[in-house]
Amino acid sequence: MAIDKSIEWCILWTELCLPSSEWAAWAQAIFSALAVLAAIGVVWWQVFIAKQEDSRAARLVASGLLTLMDQVIAGLQIVESGLKERSLGNNSHANRPHNLAMILDTLPLPNKEELLALNAELHECAVSLLRASNSARQIRDALKVLANATTPNALEEPPKELFKLPHQLASDARKNFLEAREVLNKYCPP
Repeated sequence: MAIDKSIEWCILWTELCLPSSEWAAWAQAIFSALAVLAAIGVVWWQVFIAKQEDSRAARLVASGLLTLMDQVIAGLQIVESGLKERSLGNNSHANRPHNLAMILDTLPLPNKEELLALNAELHECAVSLLRASNSARQIRDALKVLANATTPNALEEPPKELFKLPHQLASDARKNFLEAREVLNKYCPP
């Protein structure tokens, strides 16, 4: 009886010889490890590219917001001043709730998409802008309610105490926008 001996393959000029089945197992192990490394590399590259795109989008949004930030801050300062006068009992045509609400309606507050793009790079700034924008919208809504509660010909004005909270909100919102503008200036120098 003849015993079949498996054929051994050797690496050139070495004494490393293995049967073909073992060479196949080694080749499979090496190529499997290379495939895993390649997959990790592809995922890493995709994450790297996504971060680059997020950074570009955040810079674009930040520079766009910087151009509008002074307008928002100035508008909030007018509203804050008007609400302060109202809370002190100094009523005039300029600080009527309807007029102050109209000013807030015209302010270019950041929208959801801008805040999401900014959030990728400047989370704290995006959160601050979101809070300030929400405060401005709340003040606007409160002023609209106060404006509808009184008629232009009414002899009685709303109590001045009703204007204290919106005044504080306007003050806080303006401060938040000022802080956000400083952060955006550092992030996107002119």
